[in-house]
Amino acid sequence: MALGIPVIIYINPDVETYIKEELDRDIPVVSAILHTIYEVLKDLVSNHQKIQELQKRARKYAEK
Repeated sequence: MALGIPVIIYINPDVETYIKEELDRDIPVVSAILHTIYEVLKDLVSNHQKIQELQKRARKYAEK
């Protein structure tokens, strides 16, 4: 994340909710599972603006 590289991982929905609500943090990653990874990658490749936004958010997150 510190390099500004978009990260694709699986985030358990309960954990994601806990992080957002209890810790008041937003993790700048893209969530995917085996059955969705193709569509997630296809979306990222076709959406350069989304990649740039993820890069900025990831860098800020890593600097905290």
